Amino acid sequence: MAHLSPAQKIALNKYSLPYYTAQNIRLETGDKFLFENHEYLIGIYADTHPHIVIQKSTQMGASTYAFIRAVHGCQHFYKLGVGYFFPTATDVQDFSKTRITPFLKYNKHITITDVSDGLDTDNVGVKRVGNTYMYLRGMRTDIGVKSIPLDLVIFDELDEAEPQAREKALHRRDHSDYKHALELSNPTLENYGINKQFLESDQKYYLIKCGHCGHWTSLDDGFPNCLQEQKDGHVLRLCGKCKRELDIHGPGEWVPKARGNKAMSGYLISQLYSHYIDPKVILQEFKTKRGSDLETFYRMRLGRAYTLAENKIEKQQVLSLTSKQELKQPKSQYAYLGVDQGSDLHCVIIYSDGERTYLKKAFVLTDFEDIDKVIEDEGIRCGVIDALPETRKAKELKDRNKGLVFLNYYVEGAKGNYKWDEEKGIVQTDRTESLDFSQHPLTNGGIILYNNIIDLPDFAQHCANIARKLVENEQTGGKKYTWVKTGPDHYRHALNYAFIARSRYSADVPMDEARESFDSTPNSTASEGSW
Repeated sequence: MAHLSPAQKIALNKYSLPYYTAQNIRLETGDKFLFENHEYLIGIYADTHPHIVIQKSTQMGASTYAFIRAVHGCQHFYKLGVGYFFPTATDVQDFSKTRITPFLKYNKHITITDVSDGLDTDNVGVKRVGNTYMYLRGMRTDIGVKSIPLDLVIFDELDEAEPQAREKALHRRDHSDYKHALELSNPTLENYGINKQFLESDQKYYLIKCGHCGHWTSLDDGFPNCLQEQKDGHVLRLCGKCKRELDIHGPGEWVPKARGNKAMSGYLISQLYSHYIDPKVILQEFKTKRGSDLETFYRMRLGRAYTLAENKIEKQQVLSLTSKQELKQPKSQYAYLGVDQGSDLHCVIIYSDGERTYLKKAFVLTDFEDIDKVIEDEGIRCGVIDALPETRKAKELKDRNKGLVFLNYYVEGAKGNYKWDEEKGIVQTDRTESLDFSQHPLTNGGIILYNNIIDLPDFAQHCANIARKLVENEQTGGKKYTWVKTGPDHYRHALNYAFIARSRYSADVPMDEARESFDSTPNSTASEGSW
């Protein structure tokens, strides 16, 4: 520890969390807590910012930090309590068994007692820690985030939880004098979950001072060129300037890239500066991984959000589909309308010539009654609107345009051709499968955009604000893809409804084509029916 930077030495010599931890804590293994070989953690432990975000790779000590910080706060200054939130009930049980129980065994000077009789079926665990309480909660049910006043909320594996649950949990701090928050997770999609929070933070990266030339190097920014294989197969971490071997135990500093973002203190932790992971393993995996394995490599080894190209589309890709010539809808072609409900009504009109689909208009309305005029003026053959949230107004629109407008209900497992009920004026679709189908033309050039669309830039951005994510069923272990939003996506759903409307007059909806373009049935021991 003699080669620490001045800031690291100051942190260890103050009566702060890093000092407390080094002096008092033993790990689940019984070993004394040491910052040696974990020098990058010193700055994180010393951070007193009220809202800390950690975008992390695996096995780098971030989860241990979160637990120790919670215990320390309960013991010494929090009065209302700490809310420790996990994605599922199973995660809560695993945490209690693998973290709390071993921790108590080797840290007898810290008292943690059950207030409830273990963990009940509602995924509620309450522990008394020192002078206050720690609540262990899952975020899949409302009871997990019900009204309990808290000083600190911790989100562990944020990307596996529902975004709405996060917002509810944050409000539990409203009556706190501290209003602290700690969010940590392996990242998944860009601008989603932990990556969204990290991008809104000051974005700190770990820089190491070269012992040869004094240059400060970010291995994260330099990857993969920061790793160099030698003739004997050994892999070195290189200084970004002199290209000599970098000592990861040398002086290090967390340096923000976005200093102006002061609302959150953010860290990106990767395995590139791990004492325990051979850089040779990291370099070999990078060179050999493909497809979803490469996606996993970036997320778990480098702590970076990464999405395969086939699972999302960029805004510029959508804009590239714009026609350079003036387009005009032939009188022989019918038009189809899709409407997505929100605070406004996002509308999309398409038509098809049998080979390609044409996006004629994308616009926003405020009143349901205005849709009637659109149907008449545009000669709409069929329109589909989502049934929620304004079910009554949507139903009135459907009743005024019987046989022309249908309410869409997403029904999980409604595979194959869409289920049309002409009498009730509704259509049932599987959300993921329908979005797979309408994504296909965007990615393969099967749709042409009019160059005078009113909201073309917004339309393109909305299409880019949705991505496919693999999720796992907590009870069965079954895996499936679902589409999640990373920003406003109303036009993308309106486009989906327009494609559903068009399919009403197609005897065979070509779902097989969409299935071939997406690996929607990943290997799993659970059957599809388990969902």
